[in-house]
Amino acid sequence: PFSMLEESVDYTILVSNNGIMEGEPFDFQKNAILKFVELMNDNDTLSVYTIGEDAGVVLENTTRKTFDSAVINKIELSDAQPRLYDSIINLLRKVEQKKAKRKIIIILSDGRDQNSRFTKDQMMETLSNSGCPIYTVGMKVLSNQHLSNLDEISQITGGTYYYTPRFKDLPESLKRVIECIKQSYVIKLKVKSVKADNQIHLLEVKVEETESVGEGLK
Repeated sequence: PFSMLEESVDYTILVSNNGIMEGEPFDFQKNAILKFVELMNDNDTLSVYTIGEDAGVVLENTTRKTFDSAVINKIELSDAQPRLYDSIINLLRKVEQKKAKRKIIIILSDGRDQNSRFTKDQMMETLSNSGCPIYTVGMKVLSNQHLSNLDEISQITGGTYYYTPRFKDLPESLKRVIECIKQSYVIKLKVKSVKADNQIHLLEVKVEETESVGEGLK
C-alpha cells in the first residue's frame, strides 16, 4: 500500500574544496548547500564532508532548525589531493552505519581523482552492492575529461547525474536534486512463496492515476 506520509531523508553532501576550486567553483558550492538546507523538510537531516585523503567532516546529522550557516561559510580550501574514490568509499561506510531508512548521497565535483588507494573498479564494485543512491553534480573546472566518472557513479547506484556548465547554476542543480528525491516513490518489494532459481526475471512496475497513465518500467 502507498502511504501519503513522507519519509524523512538523511542527506549527505560531499564537497570539492581542493585548490583548483578557488573562486567561483568553491563559493557557489557553499551557496548551493545553504539554498539546499532551505528546501529540506523539518525531519530531514544533513551531513557535509569534504573530498581529500578521506571524507573530512564539516557537520553531521543537522536538521534545518539546528543548521548553522557559519559552519558552511568557514569551509576552507585544502592543499590535499582530491582522492575522490577514497572519499566516496569512506563516506559510504559512514552512511551505511546510520539508522535512517532513506539515505541519499550527493557529490559536488569535477570528477577528478588523484592518487586514491582504491581503484575506480574497486569503488564501483563497492557502490554496486551498497543500495544507497548517489546523485552527482558535475562542474567543468579544468576540462570535461573526468565528468563521466560522476555519471557512472550515479548510474550504478540508481541516482541521477546533473551537469552544471556554469558555476552560478550550482544552487539550481541541487534544487533539481532535492525535487527529484521528493517527487519519487519509494517501492519496497517482497517476493513470497517463490523458490529461488538463480535466473534473471523481469519485474514491471506501473503507476496508473485517474488523470494520467505512466509507462511501465522494467
